Amino acid sequence: MTEKKNQLYFLIAIISFFVSSATALLLPFALFEGAEQQRSIAYSLGAVFWVGLIIGIFSMLLIDKNRKKKRQRNSLPFIRFFRNKEALVFDSMFIISIVGVVILLFTRGVNQWLSSTIIFMFLFSLEMHCIFNGENYQYIKFLNKKSKGRF
Repeated sequence: MTEKKNQLYFLIAIISFFVSSATALLLPFALFEGAEQQRSIAYSLGAVFWVGLIIGIFSMLLIDKNRKKKRQRNSLPFIRFFRNKEALVFDSMFIISIVGVVILLFTRGVNQWLSSTIIFMFLFSLEMHCIFNGENYQYIKFLNKKSKGRF
């Protein structure tokens, strides 16, 4: 039962991180100094960002707790890259989005939709970089092989 729970927590984490990051795509509609509707959107986006981030982190902490009960390995996912196929995709996206963010910092008059998309890519790829290079993902893969179920 714990295996299924961990897989569910993992799915919840990915969805939560995606929703949290996707708020960046709606930033062009939000203004804190704009009309009441724009302010409402801005505050709502902020709330959704933080709730998604907190749920994602909490889900990963639950997996971490279960993983540590079974086997104790810990290392920082921030400093590891390209550990598997999934990590290769998101690490590549992460590096490209970092370049995009740096360009955004030094460029004026960039389209808001392009800026929002680059910010979304950066946030989501950073979160996925941490997930797919981390010990918890290795643990989930181990559980999938052990149960021979599909995820």
